[in-house]
Amino acid sequence: MVKLFKNKVDFTGVAVLLMAFFVAVGFKAAESMQAPKWYQVTLDDPAFPNDLSNQKINASTPSGWTPTSPCTSSTATYACGIQLTIGAGEDIPETVEEAEEMHDDNDVELTIGSRAFRPNL
Repeated sequence: MVKLFKNKVDFTGVAVLLMAFFVAVGFKAAESMQAPKWYQVTLDDPAFPNDLSNQKINASTPSGWTPTSPCTSSTATYACGIQLTIGAGEDIPETVEEAEEMHDDNDVELTIGSRAFRPNL
């Protein structure tokens, strides 16, 4: 009976330690990614609006910026905004093409959210 009680105490201690570990790891994982943020996108050459390397991401976009009219369409031609979630310590990509490459790289913490477009320039 004493041996059974001792094993139960050991199991409870291990369970508490495991729970504490998973809670700590969960909070650390959440800290490694920043909140999603909108970035303005401009075209270097308006003659090539669909060229992703031509779509420049403005790294100095003001905090809290969101696309406003006419930059609110989800289907038009000219990119004018992109929403990115960037991992802590990761650089902001310079172009939409670079953002897609970083997103495809398993070693980089970057996700691409919504995109906003405008009908014409």
